[in-house]
Amino acid sequence: MILAAKRAPTIDAAGRAGAGSVHDSRAQRVEARWRLAARLLLAVTLVVIVVTFRDYGMTWDEEHSATNGKYWIDWYSSWFTARSILSEDNQRLYGSFFNGISRLIADRSPLGLYESGHLVTALTGWLALWGANWLARRLMGARAGFFAVLILVLTPGWYGQTFNNPKDVPFATLFLLSLGAILAAYRSLPRPTTRQTLLIGVVIGLALGVRVGAIVLVGCYAWLFACWAIARAREDPAYLRRALGADIVAFSRSWAGALLTAWLVMLPWWPYAQRRPFVNMWKALRAIAHFEYVAPTLYDGALVGPAELPWHYLPRWFAITLPDFYAVILPGVALALVFDRLRSRKDEPQRHLQSQLLFVLVAMLGLPVVAILTHAVMYDAYRHFLFVLPLLAVVTGCGLSWLLDRPFVWLKVAVAAPAVVLAALTLTDMVALHPFQSVYFNRLHGGLSAAFGRYETDYWAASHREGVEWLAAHYRQEAPAHSIRVTSSAGERFAGYYIRAGGDRLQRFVTVEPDRDADVVLSITRWNLHQKYPGRIVHTVERMGVPLLYVIEMHAPAAAEGESVRTANH
Repeated sequence: MILAAKRAPTIDAAGRAGAGSVHDSRAQRVEARWRLAARLLLAVTLVVIVVTFRDYGMTWDEEHSATNGKYWIDWYSSWFTARSILSEDNQRLYGSFFNGISRLIADRSPLGLYESGHLVTALTGWLALWGANWLARRLMGARAGFFAVLILVLTPGWYGQTFNNPKDVPFATLFLLSLGAILAAYRSLPRPTTRQTLLIGVVIGLALGVRVGAIVLVGCYAWLFACWAIARAREDPAYLRRALGADIVAFSRSWAGALLTAWLVMLPWWPYAQRRPFVNMWKALRAIAHFEYVAPTLYDGALVGPAELPWHYLPRWFAITLPDFYAVILPGVALALVFDRLRSRKDEPQRHLQSQLLFVLVAMLGLPVVAILTHAVMYDAYRHFLFVLPLLAVVTGCGLSWLLDRPFVWLKVAVAAPAVVLAALTLTDMVALHPFQSVYFNRLHGGLSAAFGRYETDYWAASHREGVEWLAAHYRQEAPAHSIRVTSSAGERFAGYYIRAGGDRLQRFVTVEPDRDADVVLSITRWNLHQKYPGRIVHTVERMGVPLLYVIEMHAPAAAEGESVRTANH
């Protein structure tokens, strides 16, 4: 990416306005207003999170994460004799930094296990908004920071999962903050300060304490130095033979210090790594890289096994679920870059800003590209690559802010006007989908209705909470206690958690396992599970006319006169 140098007012790569002129003084005031706007947006988003977090249902991974947190607590409270975290299922493959803290809070919270987890996860996702603002502001100023926050808030695939994705949201947040800490050392290269080195090590260590894949961040720190050295070499061709070797040695000290710090920070959160630090970490990396997942996924209208998914699975999921305004802003920025270079060949480019943007772009795209090239196991859309979304919001926000400073009025209008309209439509869709923003599909590809039957929708199985709420309010309220047997096609716990927590209003229900004879079945549409239950559909949890969950009555008296009867497999 080539960005021509600004004339006046000047904003440096750290997002600070220059001083000493009327133009710079005005720029400082403008910067202050954009910083205030970002803070207000962050505050409003925080209020919305606190008000709405109870609306979100539990998901597949939440029990696994809550159990991991409990086992981590047991590991220490038993003085390392409780070994479930090492032996049960695949718990040993995951660090417990987020899970342990979330479980400690949940065990002391009056909200309930999963409700507490939703709040902690959402606050972690909110921290990513702060991180996006911080990173974009460092790159391109306060306006870019505001745009980055706004774009990320209006990305439904991110916003919806920030409430109930306890694996990918914490990792994405710490990945973003790690890159921010790394980038903050750019101006001090090749000899970052001790404080900068420690900060980088601590944040990377916490990311490793969530997921072992964060080891790539150590490589990202080395990549930052490479980007810096490239910029130096472009400024001074003699740099490579004159000073590069000494700078590599100087930087290596900081890199090694960050690696050691990260390792020490990681160990308390990962009992498996404590046993045999190097060997077990390598084993975990190999196990995650070859993760055993055999369930088919709905892709382009067919159920396809993970090993048979085409290379374009991941790119297409991003293409059909990113809000439409991305498809306006990013091409507009690319076009402006071309025009800007054609008209300003004599301008000196901002080489160090280019290097920092190159660093972010490679950090954002590196893992997805490697996963595609190596045919890594993929499923559940792009959730394992959720860390891309905050970085994409940063890049898009920086690009939009830069575009608005270009002299191409026609292009700015052609981008800004439809982007505002499309952003407003996206917000409207998010409100209509609440609390299932994660099932959003963009209008460019026909929206949710066009995706139904072709792609996964509620693959999280988060719609059970709403299904149980309907039972409480509408289904056979005069029935005696424990007389109605309920199950879920996704597993007893999805209905059981809410029924057991519902008190008197759900006393008439008792849950059974899916293979037991049930009176009522709550069935998601994933894998066409609802077709296994040929009963009477008494209610449908839906959004935008698309069913997410069926409430199916298996045993009941004959339908009342005039009552519509449907079967679940029609």
